[in-house]
Amino acid sequence: MLDLDWDVLASVCGRVQDVRTILSLSLTCRTLHTVATKRLLETQTVTLKDSRSMLSFHHFINADRGARLPFVRKLRIDILPGRIDEDSRSEAVQSLLDLLQEATHLESLALPHPNSTHRGLGCDPRFPEIVARLSTLRALALERWWAPIEGILSNTTSPLRTLRISLDGRAAGPCHLKTYIASSNAYLPH
Repeated sequence: MLDLDWDVLASVCGRVQDVRTILSLSLTCRTLHTVATKRLLETQTVTLKDSRSMLSFHHFINADRGARLPFVRKLRIDILPGRIDEDSRSEAVQSLLDLLQEATHLESLALPHPNSTHRGLGCDPRFPEIVARLSTLRALALERWWAPIEGILSNTTSPLRTLRISLDGRAAGPCHLKTYIASSNAYLPH
């Protein structure tokens, strides 16, 4: 494999869609490991659900930050109550915030339980601010209502193509949300 040109290897790996095949390629040699890791980060959603996953992913990215972080495209942050260890909360929160601030190619962010996630992050006010500053987002999904969404929509510069919000019976209905979407800096095609 080492006799093949890097561009050829990258092209071959770039055409593979199956996750198992990409993982198998990553185990063949160091060169393909690097290419396959980038491919996985480009195509798969990274799910962060607790302190351990946040810290592990942060350490994984930091092992080769310049070669990995630019390839993170899809992120799902799904923190339910009790999933953040109090002993590591501060470090886990800072790890996540650092990743979000530096994820310059992030295209999709899903927050299935945004209120629980925000509470799990100690209600850190930087979290919604950083989400609003993600300038490359194309899709934002909130499967529950989250009060900071109004500020995020008002302050975002992201070229959003998809915005999915479940209002789940909250007082803020579609008309209320329409006001924020209309004043939003985000581009949402009609």
